[in-house]
Amino acid sequence: MNSIDFENLVNNEFKFLENKYGFSCVSSSLEAARYESSDIFVAIRYDANRSYELGVEIGQLKALFNGQERPFSLNEVLRIHKLKEAGIHSAVQASSHEAVANCLTKMASQLSQYGSDLLSNDVFAYKRLAVQREKECNDYELQTKLLHIRSDAQTAWKNKDYKQVIALFEPVKDELSDAELKKLNYAQKKIGTP
Repeated sequence: MNSIDFENLVNNEFKFLENKYGFSCVSSSLEAARYESSDIFVAIRYDANRSYELGVEIGQLKALFNGQERPFSLNEVLRIHKLKEAGIHSAVQASSHEAVANCLTKMASQLSQYGSDLLSNDVFAYKRLAVQREKECNDYELQTKLLHIRSDAQTAWKNKDYKQVIALFEPVKDELSDAELKKLNYAQKKIGTP
């Protein structure tokens, strides 16, 4: 796909940004197109040379995080609406002209339908997205820690190192499975702690 094709596809599918919300296309190339209003930006990107990933991001121009823009992916927008098609990944892959065209059509439709409050700069909608992102990051961090804790606790359990089992499981006991809670209780009885 050449630059003109991508630019034309994006321009056709995301025309609603200009017509309905007063955005202007401020840059466009084979890899990306960017629309801006006075407060909001929408970026559409495509890696036509390597991964073939296609993604849409939206954010507030003046809401910087560590001095940089803080975009939200279209999938984050879909997840806030609890849609089944929302995945954890922020981009889709499209390697043919037809696939890119179909994906852009779908993404533009989803942004129009589920992102209208964001496109209108509803600060509460952006706050909900920020809270969702923080929760997802915290959940991911917890699950990563639990993975390591469970591995270390399994080793300690096999070695009958009950003090270590307690030290690992006690701080996260609200997150433990029933079997892990039984191991914690057993270890506490063996050591003589309540």
